[in-house]
Amino acid sequence: MGALGRLLLITVLPATVAGAAVALPRLLRRCRDLLRRQAGGPVGPPLERTAADLRRLLAEHRAVRVSTTVASRATHLRALQAAISDAALDAARAVGVPLPVRTGRAPLPERELRELLAALRESGLVLPAEALGG
Repeated sequence: MGALGRLLLITVLPATVAGAAVALPRLLRRCRDLLRRQAGGPVGPPLERTAADLRRLLAEHRAVRVSTTVASRATHLRALQAAISDAALDAARAVGVPLPVRTGRAPLPERELRELLAALRESGLVLPAEALGG
């Protein structure tokens, strides 16, 4: 093996292994969800767990929003809003609420997230009325 081959092996192999380690769990989840969907079974986590996660995240968002002692509060709020977006989208899929258009993994804009939370409440999901400070 020449120097060029060794150089390619040293640079390409770690990136390929890391990429596979990141992509493999996602690929396996998609395959599992596809098989469940074809079998008519539930897709995603149980609705009870998703709703509990969503309520917990909304409560934490409210606590951070009103707190004056949390360091790097804006970053924490953005991270919570991203997690709330994911949980709300999971809940919407589970109960059949129409999903807003989302590009990539970016969190939903606050207005769209409020509308989605309101639609989830209307569908019967028990969520705090003051979610996201509204």
